[in-house]
Amino acid sequence: MNVAVIVNPAAGRGRGRKTWEQLRPMAAASEHTIEVFDTRQAGDAIRLAAEAAAAGADRVIALGGDGTLYEAVNGLVGTRASFGVVPAGTGNDFCKPMRIPTDPEAALAVALGAHTIKVDVGRAWDRYFLNSAGIGFDAEVCRETNAIPKYFGGTIPYLVGVAKVLARFRPRPVTVDIDGHITQATITLLAVGNGQYYGGGMRIAPHASLTDGLFDIITAGNLSLPELLAAVPRIYSGNHLRLPKVQETRGQRLTVTSDYPLAVHLDGEVAGTLPVTIEILPGALEVAA
Repeated sequence: MNVAVIVNPAAGRGRGRKTWEQLRPMAAASEHTIEVFDTRQAGDAIRLAAEAAAAGADRVIALGGDGTLYEAVNGLVGTRASFGVVPAGTGNDFCKPMRIPTDPEAALAVALGAHTIKVDVGRAWDRYFLNSAGIGFDAEVCRETNAIPKYFGGTIPYLVGVAKVLARFRPRPVTVDIDGHITQATITLLAVGNGQYYGGGMRIAPHASLTDGLFDIITAGNLSLPELLAAVPRIYSGNHLRLPKVQETRGQRLTVTSDYPLAVHLDGEVAGTLPVTIEILPGALEVAA
């Protein structure tokens, strides 16, 4: 098998580089033909993944965090190459439902293995995502979190981002069309779960599956500040779904519009503002798992 490994040396506060140095002998001893490419700046993993697939790579492995995976997927969807993951970032939210080991050598063994699963991929505008999309409060938190040096791992920067956004964010009215069913509501956030996790371990969509062809759509309504503060810690266990102003539904395609330019994130990267149409592409990516 021809394999391209895309390494983000800066992932996990430099853990990406150290992880690849640890794995280099194991990769060299494998039966596969392996080429390694380092990212140097934002957007590199998109280009490198697309170039590797076009050059005939059978599998492209991303070694990094969720941001590296997000970029690599955007270079791979629509190609014949399969995808492998070696987690080395601060979040690694995609690896949890896929049961990809956190141990680097075990993860590489999976990433080079023959067992694959076809997983669903989300699309918004011309971008793809694996874990989730979000509108409103969580997208603003992503904007703040991405500006914070991640010295302490995935959770603490996210909580710092939450604290900063709490001081200024207000729920806004939106119109939501889910598979032709139109509703109007004032929302604090609307999360579109393909996988269960985001934000470094927050179980935003606890019933989501990467292989069922459906999004789990979580809407938090007009939450007061005390209600929002009470809801945030409950997301880690998935118990936020029990709150009266939090609703869960499923669908394949949704369009969200508003008079307010609410931010939209895809896998933790702010990709634009409303309006947006988000749709699921069933089984669009083959992943070593």
